[in-house]
Amino acid sequence: MGVSNKTIMKKMMTELQQATDVADEPRKWNAHIMHVQLLSELLLQEHESDPHKHELVHDYLHTPSTSISRTTDSSTTHDDGTSIFDF
Repeated sequence: MGVSNKTIMKKMMTELQQATDVADEPRKWNAHIMHVQLLSELLLQEHESDPHKHELVHDYLHTPSTSISRTTDSSTTHDDGTSIFDF
């Protein structure tokens, strides 16, 4: 039994709100944003068979407002016992 897209998106919104609440704590903020990233990837995996996917991704990546630099710092990754998959 799969989890609905709506449920995943609600969890993403919760994670974003929690990230907003801890914006002054980089480690906690980073953990919440990483959860959002994982949930986004989960949604995208479901739609890999979409024939328009590559066109949509291309358009998105070439939109000036989406130029985001990704930096990772392994020292900020901590497991606090919560899971993004707790629905």
